[in-house]
Amino acid sequence: MNKRWLKVEFNIIAFIFFVWLASPNECSALVGKIQENKNPRLANYYLKWSLSDAETEKLAKWDLLILDMEVQENSRSNLIKLRQLNPNIIILAYITSEEIRSDIINNRDAKLRRILFNEIRENWWLNDNLSNRLSSWPNTWLINLTNQAPASDGERWNTILPKFVKNNILSSGLWDGVFYDNIWHDISWINKGIIDINNDGSIESSAEINSQWIDGVMTMLKNSQLLFGDDFVIMANGSSYDRYQPYSNGIMFENFPTPWEKSGRWQEVLQSYFRVKELNKKPHLSVINSSSKNEKDYLKMRNGLVSSLLTDAYFSFDYDMTDHGQTWWYDEYDYYLGAPLNEAYRTDGPGVDYPQGIWRRDFANGSVYLNSYYQEKIVVLPNRFRKLSGSQDNIVNDGGLVSYLVLGPGDGILLKNIFEIYNLGLLNNVNYEIYSHDLKKIRNYSFFNKYYKNLSRLALDKNGEAKSTAKNISADVNGDKKSEKIYDANFGKESNINIIDAARNKLIGSFPAYNKEFRCGLRVAVADIDNDGLAEIITVPAYGGPHLKIFDHKGRLKGEIFFNSKNLRANYDVAVADVNNDNLMEILIGIYN
Repeated sequence: MNKRWLKVEFNIIAFIFFVWLASPNECSALVGKIQENKNPRLANYYLKWSLSDAETEKLAKWDLLILDMEVQENSRSNLIKLRQLNPNIIILAYITSEEIRSDIINNRDAKLRRILFNEIRENWWLNDNLSNRLSSWPNTWLINLTNQAPASDGERWNTILPKFVKNNILSSGLWDGVFYDNIWHDISWINKGIIDINNDGSIESSAEINSQWIDGVMTMLKNSQLLFGDDFVIMANGSSYDRYQPYSNGIMFENFPTPWEKSGRWQEVLQSYFRVKELNKKPHLSVINSSSKNEKDYLKMRNGLVSSLLTDAYFSFDYDMTDHGQTWWYDEYDYYLGAPLNEAYRTDGPGVDYPQGIWRRDFANGSVYLNSYYQEKIVVLPNRFRKLSGSQDNIVNDGGLVSYLVLGPGDGILLKNIFEIYNLGLLNNVNYEIYSHDLKKIRNYSFFNKYYKNLSRLALDKNGEAKSTAKNISADVNGDKKSEKIYDANFGKESNINIIDAARNKLIGSFPAYNKEFRCGLRVAVADIDNDGLAEIITVPAYGGPHLKIFDHKGRLKGEIFFNSKNLRANYDVAVADVNNDNLMEILIGIYN
């Protein structure tokens, strides 16, 4: 090859490699963990220093956990168990950015804090003009985060802290990132502004104190990003200050609507949320944390939950700022809304800058409404919905059909779509469980027609009238642009899936769905459930255990789920349809005796 062209080719490859390196990368710790279609997304801000086995089992239900860093030392096995129970869980290590416990030396459960405490130089404490250490929280001392703190071997607190996080926490392989608490942009409120920021024995002005503090926080965040790279998440709590945001993936809005965000009004906090979202690193992860000293404050919970659904935030609900350590679970958490179909919008006027109004957002399996007015409002719905059926606030979640809502000030609600399934052959008087294409349960569905026998296969037309129908199991499963037929296996036969060329009536493929000894029959449905252009083959036993499998036409397993207790023995049916008009197929599993 001509050396000149060799050089050109080398330069092109080098340029492509440079562009790849220079491009912003997704955080590698979160690959496959952010489930865009899962709503609601649940976070738990759980700051106990150890986890019991019972707590671990409960916490595994959440999507994102913020756990104290000491859990790594005090409950390592349970930290590992969390990922075994929930492989997609995101776990962040909690650490304060500007303070440390004053009683740490005698605390046996504080191994990591003791290591960190020993890194602090005597002239790094934040003092008043008389050299008294300052505090903003009981049993803690503040540390001078600014660049005015004296350097020791070239280090200050704002360089030591990121190194400690990387070398002692993230290096363990147990965490997806760090949660820095108390990332402030002003501290002049501390000790009524009597602060000596540079250890010169005098009190600096509020403007000087806050300016130096901001510069120090910036140094700490930049060092964190430099050390962590794209391997770990950084989440912050305390301020939505613009200059901080490019160095973190998101922030927590604590005690929502966060009282220190402007005047603490709902619309102002939402303005901050979306401003921050545009500035943060990708992927963006923010948490709306609502609090109440009353576990049964369902209105407060719904206000925060629906606000999170309007914004794509994770939602956390607990006691208050003095006690983040609850595993409260609510009826709304169990309903799978699925993928959002649109952005949040105001139904009763313009929505610019999130003014007071009736807010709505639609999802594959339902819609949410929130009344951000200070008065009760009646909301007429454009179509009927069904309320959730719950065991807690059963006045709100009574399972009834609704065509209008009465929403109190600040109240919100989750509503189910009413599924009307037409032209699909289902068994009469059988309950079907509906699953999304990614095998998340959505809801139950059944219909009954008294003019037909139980277990008759019926289809409803657009007028709601039932007619007998045969089950159609044909589709293009191999990409040849021709239709293939797939047959159920009868009782007593091996559970083989046989694929027949419909035009030539010729067997072109066969493979077992279950083991050779299983001879209780097979039920099959066929559809393109992952939108790859090829139909998948979905199977359940005609009788036996509740084991659904999904295959491609060559018999390669693409997914499976036990949709009930493995000990259950029952009859099953399976069908596939787009029941919620989201352009994705859902799987319907009938269970009967």
